[in-house]
Amino acid sequence: MELTFTVAIPVIIAFVGIVKEFEVEKKYLPLVAVVFGVVGGFFAVLGMVKMPEAQDYFEYLFKGLIAGLAASGLYDHKALFKKE
Repeated sequence: MELTFTVAIPVIIAFVGIVKEFEVEKKYLPLVAVVFGVVGGFFAVLGMVKMPEAQDYFEYLFKGLIAGLAASGLYDHKALFKKE
């Protein structure tokens, strides 16, 4: 994983912390982190100097997904499927 996405993990954590202030249910926070990661990956493709190809979109969106999963802690995703 590139340095860009390694640095993205604490940024995603910070954004999720901001979202927490809006009293979003705790079970949705991992999903919010993944969405921030994928959106960040999309913007990373747009920031490329060369013209992005289809493979670049897939690669950066996947890296963003991994960064979002890492930021939320993979173990937290069980809350999405947990019955109350």
